[in-house]
Amino acid sequence: MNKEKSLSETTLEKINQDKIKMKSKFYFVIKIIALIFGIFFLNFIAILITSFAIFSMRQNGLFLVPLFGITGIKILFFYMPWFLILGVFTLIITSEIFAKHFSFIYKKPILYSFLAIIVLVIFGGSIINFTPLHENLLMRAEKGKLMIGVNLYKEIGLSEIPDVSYGSVEDIIEKGFRIKTIKGEELEIIVNKNSKIFNKDIKKGDNIIVLGKKNNQVINAINIKKLDQNKKFLPCPKKIEGQKLNKPGARIEFLQKQI
Repeated sequence: MNKEKSLSETTLEKINQDKIKMKSKFYFVIKIIALIFGIFFLNFIAILITSFAIFSMRQNGLFLVPLFGITGIKILFFYMPWFLILGVFTLIITSEIFAKHFSFIYKKPILYSFLAIIVLVIFGGSIINFTPLHENLLMRAEKGKLMIGVNLYKEIGLSEIPDVSYGSVEDIIEKGFRIKTIKGEELEIIVNKNSKIFNKDIKKGDNIIVLGKKNNQVINAINIKKLDQNKKFLPCPKKIEGQKLNKPGARIEFLQKQI
């Protein structure tokens, strides 16, 4: 009658037959160091990409469109940088796989560590946006001095959200307002009975954001919202008279002076 071998006996037998080779302590030390480095590197890249995504939405005014309520939220959802967000989540999932090699992590529900990494990445990306890192890189890109990611930063400077315009009120006219954008473009904002104005006290010099289709420098406004002049994420200046924004670096240099 054959008796089943115990696990220990099977293991010892395989060791004796050289089917299982012992690994040195040095091997495990190197493995742990590589895992820790991999986790930090993946999270660092995820934080940088997250900060870039936040910066891009801040620069093209996408962060402002929720001011228009449900319509604005729909625009935000549609034009969010989903490619960057997908990249961040790929890095987070890979980082989670690495982290599961540590006992103090794999013994806990995966949701806990996954959410912790997400919070860390969003928090880190937000903190970076309080620094001049991306503004400086954008300036270097516009001056042609950036070696990597030139096209990404240049696209930020040129990107626009369809049907959303923002700028400084240059004049109050009979039909509405005349504004000048950060790029020096003059637009006429037509206010009609169907236009919704969130702030009735709009005056010359105010920064506003307008929802409505543009046709030959004229916008029939659907929604108009006055912006907080003091917030750093505002993509429009307080004054743009006499400024030339078509030379390399001019847009971001002027923006930094105004905000």
